[in-house]
Amino acid sequence: MSSATAAEMLTRVDLPRRFDVVLATGSPVDPIGDPTGCRDRLARLRAAGATAATCTIAARSVDHYCRQVAALGDLAESI
Repeated sequence: MSSATAAEMLTRVDLPRRFDVVLATGSPVDPIGDPTGCRDRLARLRAAGATAATCTIAARSVDHYCRQVAALGDLAESI
């Protein structure tokens, strides 16, 4: 589902207080290799009404995965 579709659907319901709207980025994100693209995807989810996002992270090793997660956290905080 696109973020635009999710946003449109969310306008039709009254969400309970403190209800989390969790949307997915879809394909894997690469916060180190493509920080702008990753930030843009997260920003689109937030604009659609997401209060949390699920992400699959592109990684080549455990160390790379840990660096990707840290970079993703930094990007998410900047939105």
